[in-house]
Amino acid sequence: MQPLDVCVYGPIKKFFEQELNTFQKNHLARRINQYDMCKLFTPAYLKGATVQNAVKGFQATGIFPYNPNIFRDKDFAPASLTDRLQDIPANRNSNKPPAYSSNEDIPLTR
Repeated sequence: MQPLDVCVYGPIKKFFEQELNTFQKNHLARRINQYDMCKLFTPAYLKGATVQNAVKGFQATGIFPYNPNIFRDKDFAPASLTDRLQDIPANRNSNKPPAYSSNEDIPLTR
């Protein structure tokens, strides 16, 4: 896990969404431009990107102070999504061209 993802970017996202909601309530039917983005993002960044949040991120991920036992063995288990069978659509008579993987030869047509 990345320390900034854990404790800095999450709060910034939350504060930015709050700023957007307030802006949209106060400026109905107005499009947000690049100047508005700066005005909206700055307070969200200043609230979320704090030294305290960064320190919490390093603690939560076990980087500093070092904690090798912060994660359990089940945290490293593979996702169960990879064990599912692929759903095959009932209607296979579509006009779509076949899909090819990157390592197969793709026939050229003219």
